[in-house]
Amino acid sequence: MQANLKGKVALVTGGYTVLGMTICRGLAEAGADIGIIARTRSKIEEVLPELAALGVRAAPLVADITDEAQVVAAFEEAKHELGRIDILVNNIGLPGVLMPVADMELSEWNKVLTTNLTGTMLCCREAVRQMVAQGGGAIVNIGSSGGKRGVPNSAAYTASKFGMIGLTQSLGQEVGRDNVRVNCITLGAVEGPRTEWQIERKSKAAGLSKDEERRRREAGTSLGRLPSQDEFAKLTVFLASDLSSGMTGQAINLTAGAVFH
Repeated sequence: MQANLKGKVALVTGGYTVLGMTICRGLAEAGADIGIIARTRSKIEEVLPELAALGVRAAPLVADITDEAQVVAAFEEAKHELGRIDILVNNIGLPGVLMPVADMELSEWNKVLTTNLTGTMLCCREAVRQMVAQGGGAIVNIGSSGGKRGVPNSAAYTASKFGMIGLTQSLGQEVGRDNVRVNCITLGAVEGPRTEWQIERKSKAAGLSKDEERRRREAGTSLGRLPSQDEFAKLTVFLASDLSSGMTGQAINLTAGAVFH
């Protein structure tokens, strides 16, 4: 059985990034029309032709998700341009700088929390308002394995991702009777440019080579490798589709078997 999203409309925040396009491509291949939310129109428009080539509608929705008025306007535009909102994938996230709490500036803390948590809440709020009115929908929050355990020198990021799980669980309970499901993918490292950047950043901070840091990550998994972008897309589409119709309020690991509490 395959996911069928024909006739559905999916909004993806940060959909022009490598992982964002992985999500958009998977949703489009399942038949969904796509709206991409990001701050820069030119970056969105660069990827729209690829989605249009898959036979779906694709719309640019320009907004800074930390700005409430811009979020409200983007969701109104989505409804006007695409007709409805069936799926929301909250993909935008900032890693923040690597530093201990003792050295952290409040501005850095606020930047990460405002983007990763408050921005996600604002998008969820606007999506839920439309989904409840139309009779249902699905929200997929892209979290992190850092939302299930503390990570030294990443307090702002991990706090935001712990908060995302709490938001997922609370909102799932609030709107379940309205046929709106809310789930979270607690993502570990996934093959691709983002993970290569993370490996380089963490290896420098730990005084390791990039190869040593990669082997350390792979050794911590049951599969002896990192998940692929295709595996990430499949899980996202599964949670967005009726194949997961009995699931809400869940935080699901995609870590190739690395265990987080």
